[in-house]
Amino acid sequence: MEPNFFKLIKSKFMVTEYFKKKYSKGEFIELKKDKFFILSRGNISIEINNTNFDNFKIIELYEGEMIAPLFAFEKIEYLPIYIIANTEVEIFEVDKKVFFSKMINDSSDFSMFFNYISNKSTTLFQKVLFSTMTIEEKFLAYLNLNKDEDNIIFIDKNMTELAKELFVTRTALYKIINNLIEREVVRRVDTKIFKLIK
Repeated sequence: MEPNFFKLIKSKFMVTEYFKKKYSKGEFIELKKDKFFILSRGNISIEINNTNFDNFKIIELYEGEMIAPLFAFEKIEYLPIYIIANTEVEIFEVDKKVFFSKMINDSSDFSMFFNYISNKSTTLFQKVLFSTMTIEEKFLAYLNLNKDEDNIIFIDKNMTELAKELFVTRTALYKIINNLIEREVVRRVDTKIFKLIK
């Protein structure tokens, strides 16, 4: 079960120590440096923009969850992510220093927080990094991660599902696969079975 940071903020912080902001459905949400953002009501999506300038949803967040918390630490001025309100949304904004001043006195809360951002942020940043790869690089990386000792890969999903996992369109993925087959980089053994040649 995910920790509910909204309840934690309400129980540990004074009203003057956080700022509330509301967003309408479809509105974009902008993050600020040195702040933590907690979803207190509603549901949002985080999308990424891939190398073909297509937007793909990578995660949905619900009441009580933190929004991309690692962003508060990173010295990155721009991330190719878009945060969109799927419903009417309310977000609590807490200064990073104020947040830690409260959390530092409770080891269980502190541990919960770091476990949470480790799990969530690692997944998010891996997907953001993945979005910067070309379609061919993504597909070859997928094959290399799933190959057996004979360089055989069984893909246990249909093309639409695979395209979604790789954050590309089905049509673009088909073109890349056919191109790799023509160049004899990959051989199609069966409908869902491939062999890496090079």
